[in-house]
Amino acid sequence: MSSLKAYVSIVLMSVFLLTAGCDSSITNEEKSTDKLETQNLTESFQKVTNPGLNRTLADVRSASAQFHDVDKAEAEGYSQASEFVPGMGYHYVNPAFVDAEINPTEPEALVYLDNPVDEDKRRLVAVEYIIPFAIIPSDTPHSEFDNKFPGVDGDKWHKEDEIDSWTLHAWIWYPNPDGVFHPTNPRIRGGEEEH
Repeated sequence: MSSLKAYVSIVLMSVFLLTAGCDSSITNEEKSTDKLETQNLTESFQKVTNPGLNRTLADVRSASAQFHDVDKAEAEGYSQASEFVPGMGYHYVNPAFVDAEINPTEPEALVYLDNPVDEDKRRLVAVEYIIPFAIIPSDTPHSEFDNKFPGVDGDKWHKEDEIDSWTLHAWIWYPNPDGVFHPTNPRIRGGEEEH
């Protein structure tokens, strides 16, 4: 039996080695980009495998699930605050939550895309946390408030000058190859999502 396992291992390794460099249409630049994307996915995966973070994100998903229906979000105090933002979507903000506190289950904003199945509806793709510059000034070094999101090591808040705030997206309803906390999602383009 062990000789069969050895034979299968040799065959699989041979196939892997033969196919690893066979696509001559891929340039060195594309290989570098692929390596970087793989590294980003790996880093994101490692962060999301943190048990505390997984629990927190599960709590956020549970709390925000009710807002898949925009009407429900509006009834709870969220209102549309932006037109479509490429790489993000439509932002709906609840001003009652915009303060110095970060409560993962009460995000300051919800991010939506147009729903391809029903053009009269939108679909929830992310939540967003917002801290105004009036609370944490724009010239504050990241080291003073990064890692503010509970259970996350290395979260990086994005300085959003257009709204005079620091923001942190959590792509919990729509996969982001750049990471769950990346400020933009490359799969979301000018009003459309990439399939």
